[in-house]
Amino acid sequence: KNPPKLLVSNHPTGAFVSLVDPKLLKAFFHNQQYYQKSPLMQMVKILLEDGLVAAEGDDWKKKRKSVQSVFHYEFLKAIVPSAQNIAKKHIATLKPGDKIDLMDFI
Repeated sequence: KNPPKLLVSNHPTGAFVSLVDPKLLKAFFHNQQYYQKSPLMQMVKILLEDGLVAAEGDDWKKKRKSVQSVFHYEFLKAIVPSAQNIAKKHIATLKPGDKIDLMDFI
């Protein structure tokens, strides 16, 4: 059975399309000028300010280029051991019932 290439659902603002197929995602991200984000993104802009997720068009392209190197496979692969060591150190200090706010570590 072939996995779905995209998912479509109804929302109060209209149809909502979620791309699943990697080829469709690549086409979408390389042709942002042809797509319009959902009106719900206005709420996302309020929450996330004017970052990459809510940006569109040339603004999106500019912001994406500025962060693309940190999502490159080789970069992520190189920092995984450090992230694991930091996580292990913090976990070792926890006692049963301790609560932590992960946002403190970002």
